[in-house]
Amino acid sequence: YLRKTIKKLRYILEIEKKDSYQNLISNLKHLQKTLGKIHDCDIFIWYLEKISDKDQNISSLVNRERYKRSHLYSSLIQEMSEFSLPERSPDT
Repeated sequence: YLRKTIKKLRYILEIEKKDSYQNLISNLKHLQKTLGKIHDCDIFIWYLEKISDKDQNISSLVNRERYKRSHLYSSLIQEMSEFSLPERSPDT
């Protein structure tokens, strides 16, 4: 849901061709990609856990995917803590 909302915000900002928004738009694109990768990991982990009853060798793959997701999530938290909005000019 967050990824789709960010996409809508980015599209609105892209309509207004202000240079001050370009960095924000770039950051939003990157955020969308990271959220997409986390979502992909969630789906893959869910699928692997679903079929893991049939094959015990899958558990190492599940652990690797969980590690990847954890790393992506930590990276996202770090990036969000550094996220900043463009300065507003006095006339806006």
